[in-house]
Amino acid sequence: MGGCGMKPLRILECGTLVAVLAASVLVTGCGGAGSSSSGPGTPPGPLSVSLSTSTVVAPQDGTPGTVDVTVSGANTGSSVSVAASNLPSSVTSQFAPAAGGVHGTLSLVAGSTAPAGTYSASVVVTNGTQTASQSFVLVIAIVASIGNSVDTTLGVGGKLEQFMSTSFQPSEGDYQFFRNHTATEPALLKKLVPQHIPLQGLSQAVPMKANQELGTRADPKNVPIWVTENNVKADYDNGNGMSNCIPTQKFVLDPRGTSAFFGAWRPYVFSQLGKAGNQALYHWVYGADTQSGEVDFSTGSTYLSFSVDYWLGQMFPSTPGFPGPDILQLVVTETSRAEILGTKNSDGSVVVMVVDRAVHASTDNKWHGRSTNGDCGCFGFGDVLWRDVDND
Repeated sequence: MGGCGMKPLRILECGTLVAVLAASVLVTGCGGAGSSSSGPGTPPGPLSVSLSTSTVVAPQDGTPGTVDVTVSGANTGSSVSVAASNLPSSVTSQFAPAAGGVHGTLSLVAGSTAPAGTYSASVVVTNGTQTASQSFVLVIAIVASIGNSVDTTLGVGGKLEQFMSTSFQPSEGDYQFFRNHTATEPALLKKLVPQHIPLQGLSQAVPMKANQELGTRADPKNVPIWVTENNVKADYDNGNGMSNCIPTQKFVLDPRGTSAFFGAWRPYVFSQLGKAGNQALYHWVYGADTQSGEVDFSTGSTYLSFSVDYWLGQMFPSTPGFPGPDILQLVVTETSRAEILGTKNSDGSVVVMVVDRAVHASTDNKWHGRSTNGDCGCFGFGDVLWRDVDND
């Protein structure tokens, strides 16, 4: 994946940022246990095993993840077998014993079909009638390769010409917002400028259509597409506590609008629509509640959604004076859990956004987040700035 000018990024689904180094593989093979033995035995003690690390990362491109294994208390007159257990599908292991001692290196290789995620695995040691085990965390990491060439099939002729914006709907019920928060407004709003343009979102505006669809007709194929409303839920209180969309049901405020869910949802939508040729994405709305707002209408405090939109605008600016960046070619081992966007600015700097869109658990249909980290140490760039867009 690293050839032909491509730069690999490994996406690690684990609790801490792990620096993945290019490992020197001692043994390769189809997998299995390894064993070692020596001359006349010493009296055995309690058999135990220790590992050099509690977390092993095995990227989906087949790069081995390794861990050093040390066995204590073994009868050196009998063979010592070391193997990995509880491995997910398409992951193989191979133990390479070191000469002159009961220790060695366990290599773990993930195939391209191994599902990305974090797993609990174990190293099991057998010595005669004795066994010992030590658990470790196995991380199957998605691998993405960002190319140097522009992908002209995406965006607007290969460019991400999409700007972030916010929306207002002044009415008799909410026109007081800026009057009530003179200490913070319009200073907060100006932080979003020029990436955010405070325009009124129009009702019944251009529907969300990809440029690829409009391109089948000669007359509208060059018409810019703007998504004028985007959020987690369109429903609202109709005035008597009931749902406007389903009047027979009580309205329930949706907290996903400023949560870990939104931290993945908005960047995912931004990437997908931008790749499809969309040229504007409007948040709905600026001053509101946790379901819809970037800023609390009552207190003027910013929500997490404000930070997410701010950094999207900062990292991917598109203004009349700063046309959108190039969208770079991308090869990724798995797309079901991650959305990845790689762009190159006119000054040569490269911005890569990785969105972890996997759910916290298979039973979670709400907004709970999970810890996900990435390793960009293999990109080959001179300087790397890491920024969490879903963090203030």
